[in-house]
Amino acid sequence: MNLLAEEYEYLDPTPDVRSLFQEYDALFFDGLLQGCEIKWSPRMTLCAGLCSFQPATGFCSIRLSQPLLQLRPRSDLVNTLLHEMIHAFLFLHSPMRDHEDHGPQFQYHMHRINNLAQTRITVFHTFHDEVDTYRVHWWKCNGPCQRRPPYFGMVKRAMNRPPGPRDSWWTKHEQECGGTYTKVRDPPLKPRNAHKMERNVAKKVKIGSVERHQPSIAAFFPPHAPQPAQPPVKSMDSMASTDTTAMETPLEPATPLGSAQLCHRSRTAVHPPPTEIQPKDDDVVIIDLTSMSDSD
Repeated sequence: MNLLAEEYEYLDPTPDVRSLFQEYDALFFDGLLQGCEIKWSPRMTLCAGLCSFQPATGFCSIRLSQPLLQLRPRSDLVNTLLHEMIHAFLFLHSPMRDHEDHGPQFQYHMHRINNLAQTRITVFHTFHDEVDTYRVHWWKCNGPCQRRPPYFGMVKRAMNRPPGPRDSWWTKHEQECGGTYTKVRDPPLKPRNAHKMERNVAKKVKIGSVERHQPSIAAFFPPHAPQPAQPPVKSMDSMASTDTTAMETPLEPATPLGSAQLCHRSRTAVHPPPTEIQPKDDDVVIIDLTSMSDSD
């Protein structure tokens, strides 16, 4: 059996990974990986493959890097897939808890499959050239570490995430170097993004020119139009305060009057004053002599 035969590169250069997974599971792992998930990852660019396991649920997943493997030979896909399938087998059916390294059990299955299928499974399957191709965001430090090998203060990443406290080495860098990272390289704009940016710029320029030539609505109104006077509106609080002030104003003492005067004032306030009647010649005038004698 030779899974890396040259004719496979021409007969099936881009095989279905799910079909390969089921075939290799039956050949090398007795069909014990049927519950494992296998899928492509369009964003994974640091390594060719990754196997993750959740002990609480027993869920196991294999992800293959689409950017790194889609342009590589078919043999690289086969070796990477078998490498991750060994990890999945140890996760699911090994009593060992530490599955991150490539210890004796991993190397046992690696050599077993290489001898059976003439494959070239290795401990590491990182493609340095392809990884560097996708690291298009570069930062450089202006501190002392820019003169130290092997990185010389350079940080290259596939995504636009600047170095910061989330990196495990950041604390050590702050203590030993203390420099500041500045971005020195960006990926070239794709044609679609470049055309979109040009359209946005042209749209903004057009909108700005229209706004400059469009008449303002203020031209249709006089510059200083008189405002109509509004009558003052009394609020309930001001009215209440006025009533309270009137109630609090002391009243002047009234002049004491007799009962006749009080009655007279009361009548004159309500009724009009009586008209004076002039006596006529025929009228008889009676004079009270008693009152006159008393007054004399």
